[in-house]
Amino acid sequence: MQPPPPMTMIPDPADARNATFVFLQEDHTLGNALRYMLIKHPKTHFCGYSIPHPSEAKMHFRLQSSDPELSAKDLLHEGVDSLKEMLHHIDSEFTKELARFQAAQPTQTGPASQSQSAPIDKE
Repeated sequence: MQPPPPMTMIPDPADARNATFVFLQEDHTLGNALRYMLIKHPKTHFCGYSIPHPSEAKMHFRLQSSDPELSAKDLLHEGVDSLKEMLHHIDSEFTKELARFQAAQPTQTGPASQSQSAPIDKE
């Protein structure tokens, strides 16, 4: 038996601009970040999410496009792409600043340097 897909779409049969997406194993972490990115999108008419019950590991994400040519599914893809771009930018800036911070730290020799914690490695 195959596991259920991580996301399913419940389309509005009357209008492709409206849909609810059900994400499994997701919560407020993804919901709030994705909602933020889509609320800023100029073609988003409505965007919201809910966690139906705390004991269920799923999130309902409701989306409506204001553009008749842009489906809710395509709008969701644009929002996910924007979120990925933002996260890549945050990661690269953090990595740069971490390297700069570590380079500015004085190097120590002797027993005192062995008691310090090791630098953070990025995988």
